[in-house]
Amino acid sequence: MIDIERHRRTVLAGYLVVLLALMLAPVPSTPDYVPGNSDKAVHVALFLGLGALAYWNLPRGSRRGFWPVVGVVASLAGLMELAQGLLPYRSGDVLDFLWGAAGALVGAGVAALIAVRREAGAS
Repeated sequence: MIDIERHRRTVLAGYLVVLLALMLAPVPSTPDYVPGNSDKAVHVALFLGLGALAYWNLPRGSRRGFWPVVGVVASLAGLMELAQGLLPYRSGDVLDFLWGAAGALVGAGVAALIAVRREAGAS
């Protein structure tokens, strides 16, 4: 039998490892054929996923965890930008942080709405 809580933590940890690797890896400059602000959409998507997974890992029925999850994931987005600013092959960007924080808010929000609907359907 699968321990769902352990599975959730494993998925979150794996996602976090991949996120850190992507955010801190030495990558070449964005090619000219890629639209100028497409990296902002990538930041939204990455931190949307992390926000949703982090909220998914809260204990069932825990509605007070929404803002802490958003705060922690948004803080991680900020730390990633600070770390990128310290690396010689990357650059930090305040807008990337803000888009990452927006992704965290949307991801946790969607996960919270799904959780509320499930609880309402279960009662």
